[in-house]
Amino acid sequence: MQTEQMIIVLRTFEAIVEFVKIVNKYPMDITVMCGLYELDAKSLLGLFSLNPNDPVCVTSKAGELPTSLKEELQCFVQ
Repeated sequence: MQTEQMIIVLRTFEAIVEFVKIVNKYPMDITVMCGLYELDAKSLLGLFSLNPNDPVCVTSKAGELPTSLKEELQCFVQ
């Protein structure tokens, strides 16, 4: 199974909070990868540990990201 990826940037505290609200609406496991780090996308605390200037890669272990999720995350694409 091929894993779909989406590259986004979470530059502010508000962006991280909004991102977590969005991904928590979906039942599947969603992961954020930044460099060597792989974090649970639903973990507010984990996301605060990332550098806000670095792009992150959003993936799902289920494979394809739902179209509705990709649409909601468009506001974070730079």
